[in-house]
Amino acid sequence: MQKKILEMKKIAFIVLTLCCFNACKNDIQQKKAATIQTNINPEKQKQLIAEIMVVHDEVMPMMNKIEEIQKQLRTELPKIKDNTLKNKVLSSLSELENADKAMYDWMDNYKADPEPSTAIQYFTEEKVRVAAMAEKVKSAIANAEKLVIELKK
Repeated sequence: MQKKILEMKKIAFIVLTLCCFNACKNDIQQKKAATIQTNINPEKQKQLIAEIMVVHDEVMPMMNKIEEIQKQLRTELPKIKDNTLKNKVLSSLSELENADKAMYDWMDNYKADPEPSTAIQYFTEEKVRVAAMAEKVKSAIANAEKLVIELKK
């Protein structure tokens, strides 16, 4: 009799364990389905794309400004006798070049049509990347404009 009770307990344990695993599996599948559904939200995607494009459209015209300032600094460079000031100009030219490169690298790497299951995550990350690129461009221009003013004195 005790053997039968022991066997029944083992069977009950196995059945309960299988039920728990099945419940966990269903929970994981439901969470995965919910995540995919969230990532395929077309309205959220449109919103993120619009926010990304606002930053891009603000920064793109600044590429011309970068070229103008680089031209000014390159014109002034041979006239500068002070090595410290000359190094500032060279540093500023490098910063402007890096900012310009950041913009074009971002554009080259941007995917307008990513994998639908990861689109929300992708566009969220792109929003951060485009903001960082924009900050780099704005900072390089601001620093260079201050230097141009200093050179005119």
